[in-house]
Amino acid sequence: MKDMKKPSQQPQDQVERVIFGTPTSINAIFFGSILLSSRLNKTSKVFTLLYISLCIFGFIPMFRHLIKHKYTRLYYSWALIMSFCLIFCIFKVNPLFGFLYFSLIVFISFLSPLIFIYAYQFKNDIRGPWDCP
Repeated sequence: MKDMKKPSQQPQDQVERVIFGTPTSINAIFFGSILLSSRLNKTSKVFTLLYISLCIFGFIPMFRHLIKHKYTRLYYSWALIMSFCLIFCIFKVNPLFGFLYFSLIVFISFLSPLIFIYAYQFKNDIRGPWDCP
């Protein structure tokens, strides 16, 4: 989870560093994992679930943050490759859901902004005494 402090609350001379996470986010990770693991019948499965959830929700965001700021092209290339792999896997499981997923991604990424830009020309600005100067 993201630390929601305003930039003005951080000292100006402090170097930006990657923070593992607030205690609240770490507690949320373990709370959800323990809640799910209460249904498991072996302690080895419980340990595995806790470990994997800590890796996925605790360490991978730090890794992605470092990659995004140091190797931007690698980060975006990896995201694009993973998106295509996900679409391919969904197509293999169920072609209808794969098509729906791909259509939704195209609609949200490309068509929605175009619709918004087109509709902006019809916007009316109403000004009155309620507006702040």
